[in-house]
Amino acid sequence: MGRRGDRRRLRLRLLLPGGGDHRDHLGHPERVPASRLNDRRAASAAHLQDHLRPGRRRPRADQDHLPRRGREGSASQADEASEPVLQRVVRRRAPPRTEERRAPDPRQQARSRALLLVDAVKVQAALAALGQPKFRWDQVRQAVFGKSVSSYDEILVLPAEIRRALSEQLPLLSVKERRVDVSGDGRAHKALLNLHDGRVVETVLLRPSETRWTTCISSQVGCAVACTFCATGLMGLTRSLTPEEITDQVLFWRQYMAKKGLPGRLDNVVYMGMGEPFACYEQVSASLKTLLDYKLFGIGARHISVSTSGVAPRIALFGRDFPQVNLAISLHAATDELRTRLVPMNKAFNLEALAQALKEYIGSTNRKIFFEYVLLKGENDRPEDAGALVKWLDGVGPKELLHVNLIVFNQTDTPHKPTDENDARIFQQRLLAGGYKSTVRQNLGRDIDGACGQLVVLEKA
Repeated sequence: MGRRGDRRRLRLRLLLPGGGDHRDHLGHPERVPASRLNDRRAASAAHLQDHLRPGRRRPRADQDHLPRRGREGSASQADEASEPVLQRVVRRRAPPRTEERRAPDPRQQARSRALLLVDAVKVQAALAALGQPKFRWDQVRQAVFGKSVSSYDEILVLPAEIRRALSEQLPLLSVKERRVDVSGDGRAHKALLNLHDGRVVETVLLRPSETRWTTCISSQVGCAVACTFCATGLMGLTRSLTPEEITDQVLFWRQYMAKKGLPGRLDNVVYMGMGEPFACYEQVSASLKTLLDYKLFGIGARHISVSTSGVAPRIALFGRDFPQVNLAISLHAATDELRTRLVPMNKAFNLEALAQALKEYIGSTNRKIFFEYVLLKGENDRPEDAGALVKWLDGVGPKELLHVNLIVFNQTDTPHKPTDENDARIFQQRLLAGGYKSTVRQNLGRDIDGACGQLVVLEKA
């Protein structure tokens, strides 16, 4: 069937049933010297599976010159049940032999059970087991989500013995602060958070204006998409986060703001941290429902944005499930040749497939779509690149529903270079002349490696 048949089979594998799990303060993330960086990138369809499975990837023939950071651990450390949805794109490797599989550690299982997020069902069950009336849950809920308390000891309306029992059974957070860095201007805070299994993720709190706070949250430990300019892609993929671990990043920042006395309220969330959100759609979907629940976080749908690098089959589903939540597309190029080089997943879902999925999304939601476009000097910032972008957008939908956010590249350990500010404005003007709204995004947190594309964890917990 040739290449067309191969692409059709790749797309079909994404939707096979049975997909399970798969888009911070003891020390800084380790900076690995350039002499120790590994040369590992892949671009061909034959090597695509190495981008999408947990662990290391094989080198890519046309990019083996790119410097890469090292990574602790191996693919065998990733939970076999946490395969990414994106692995359905490619043929699976043979499973490990029986003798290679390790029995679960009962102590680790007990630790995992003890570190579950506080939620309605678990807390209500615990309170009932302690013989408490139903209104106790409302007292806990109002304190945790309304007042952002950091411990049960702060909920003084609860009897002391109940506070002690809940503290032992249900800690408020499933994540633990490892380190928080603050930018020089105080407008960006980056946290490294320990997970129950020893993994670490990063999340960022941003203040775009005097009264507005936004958090950029992660959905996975690492990322399999492997965009060549993104620091998170240097990690590979370890696993996806649970819904609790995703929403706990928001709860962590609310508690942090309360403890630090930061004015204002955190009520804007973007899924633009580590990971590909549509590669773990079930977990992200569950976390969105928690954030939207007016009795819990109570964040408005239009104050939440979810970014995908283009998992086309999930876009229409997202539009049906969350028609009022903002959709963002990490585009970065408007020709298949260039986009495949920068965003290898384009090999599975090319620009034609992406455009068709976005047409369906607009048809069902009539909502604006935001496109993220990182400007790389001499690669995707030329006049012909702007022209190609305008031409591609013309085939997607009405101009008033398409908005391009231009992002001057934030330096990572890759050979890419940032576009000059003046060239970024010229690129923007070409889009505006084509009839499309476009902004050049503020890059907050560069001095703490907390800006767009800079999140990466290379140290053990």
